[in-house]
Amino acid sequence: VEHHAVSKKFFYALELGEKKAMLLDLIIGEIIYVLSSVYKHNKKYIVEQLKLVLSYEHLYLENKPIMILRH
Repeated sequence: VEHHAVSKKFFYALELGEKKAMLLDLIIGEIIYVLSSVYKHNKKYIVEQLKLVLSYEHLYLENKPIMILRH
């Protein structure tokens, strides 16, 4: 639960532009794997959540336009 609170605070600050972050392409695959295999979320939910996070202006990703357009 403590990790959830810290993560939530970080992503909120990222969304507001108070923080900047780099997300490696490899991690996107890990996120998809964990959300689908461990947490049993469906593809639609995962895509919606990733689009939301990837739209953050201060989140940098090597292939951001490709990731957003692909789904």
